[in-house]
Amino acid sequence: MGFSYSPKTAAASTGAAPVPPLSRVLVAELVVSNVASIAWAVHEQWPLLLLLWPYWMQSVVIGWYYRKRILALQRFSTEGFESNGKPVQETPEARRETANFLAMHFGFFHVMYAIFLGGFGLSGALGDTAGIGPGDVLAVLVLGAVFAFTQYAEHRRNVAIDRGRRPNIGAMMFLPYLRVVPMHLIIIGGAMLGGGNGAVIVFGALKTVADVGMLILEQRLVARSAS
Repeated sequence: MGFSYSPKTAAASTGAAPVPPLSRVLVAELVVSNVASIAWAVHEQWPLLLLLWPYWMQSVVIGWYYRKRILALQRFSTEGFESNGKPVQETPEARRETANFLAMHFGFFHVMYAIFLGGFGLSGALGDTAGIGPGDVLAVLVLGAVFAFTQYAEHRRNVAIDRGRRPNIGAMMFLPYLRVVPMHLIIIGGAMLGGGNGAVIVFGALKTVADVGMLILEQRLVARSAS
């Protein structure tokens, strides 16, 4: 099964919907989460590789909540959304299949990313990992858990907003991939420039800016596709 989505088709068919005000709390949570990760990484002299694991966990959490958000949709549009070249129908089955496809494809994507990160760890391409201990692993897990907790509140807010409009389920399925772009660039750039404190600060700051930008873009794309 293969899905495709055309934003232009969806926007032309549904018209533009008002963009709800961006949650300052969400932006603050996103910035604080990233800054806390960067500060801890610098304090503990983490290699860039170790900082990427909380970011990887953030991306997984985002995908998880997007799947739940899709399953929670009561009304949705499928304009511009196709499966195997055929228009997707607005049915509960389509909602379930879309959510399951996202979980399978996005999940596989992150399994491959985990393998890449593991390979970088063995090669030392993103910093020396010889000094990593159980405390560092625990810190990574805590940072990921804190992000998951903050995203739960945002998930509930989004579900409430979705009930007052008709979001395009195709746009919603593809949006989580936008948040992967910063991590992808960090892996490529970090491998080229090394994994010291300078790389941690620079790429952590770039990811924070990119995350906020992607958050704004996500909201605008969902609003434009909604009716």
